Amino acid sequence: MIRHALTLTSLVLSSGITLGQGATLTQDQRTTLATVHAKVTAFRDKVQPRLSGTIRSTVVAPAQAGGGTTETVVQSHGRVLYRRSPYELSSDTLVLGVNERYAFAAKQKAEGQPWLLLKVSLTGDVPLSPVFDQPTRVAVAGLVAGQFAIAGRTVEELLDASKFVATDVTQPAVDRLRLAFRPRQTSRPARDEPAVRDGWVEIDPAFGHVVRGEVRREFTDAKQVTTVVNRFAASGEPPLLAEQTVTVSVGESNQKQPQTELRTLYDLSVNRKVGDDEFRLTALGLPEPVGVEWAKPTPTYVWLLLAAAVAAASAVLIARLRR
Repeated sequence: MIRHALTLTSLVLSSGITLGQGATLTQDQRTTLATVHAKVTAFRDKVQPRLSGTIRSTVVAPAQAGGGTTETVVQSHGRVLYRRSPYELSSDTLVLGVNERYAFAAKQKAEGQPWLLLKVSLTGDVPLSPVFDQPTRVAVAGLVAGQFAIAGRTVEELLDASKFVATDVTQPAVDRLRLAFRPRQTSRPARDEPAVRDGWVEIDPAFGHVVRGEVRREFTDAKQVTTVVNRFAASGEPPLLAEQTVTVSVGESNQKQPQTELRTLYDLSVNRKVGDDEFRLTALGLPEPVGVEWAKPTPTYVWLLLAAAVAAASAVLIARLRR
């Protein structure tokens, strides 16, 4: 689970946070932001480990671009299965699995073809190979990344005083909190990485999730504007992300020329019922690793015989008590 070194609570309750040129947060704003942080933390700690779902991303514009990806993450009692298709520049489907005995990576050229085992590692190995650990952590985090971030920047990060300055905080509606921000330093952070110029984000203070926002970046010879709009499921509490539209444009916000539009559909659920076999190689038609044997479940007929025996014993006991 991803953790942030600097919590929002410590930021908003400290006297060092300023807005713009010396304007300070009001007590109501501090309380609201602290509540938002508590909501996000509770979601990450209690809901995210029990979350499963499918994420389908499609390039809407330009129309000729086409293509898209489908990612599925299944979690159950600390076990994770991640599936992505297509993978990188090929048409392959990649699967990463982590269960209580081992981790594995496999790929499939096309649906219906046999799976090829790429790597397997016993989970008793310390540390677990980064081949499995990092990608599965990223995949799990990806289920909620869009829900609590704007263009890759979490609300906590935007309020990190060492990186960003909050230039304004307003509440345009009861269910909206708007934060405007800019970077503390304008120098380019790394080669080939555009520097953030400024932006804004609107969050729902009741749940802490991002409703919409905009981030402006600067390249050497151009300016990029990324706009994000989220739609959440109508039922369930806390609400889960259902759709995200990301538009990347060139120019200032009042003179946008859309270049790319990416639409992502989320089908998320909590506590999905999953069989144990789904996290094992046998689910792909591959043999289990050498030395790994699973306890066989008790056959159904044994439970039926046991139930019949209990019913018969109960009947005999009741008959004796009636005499």
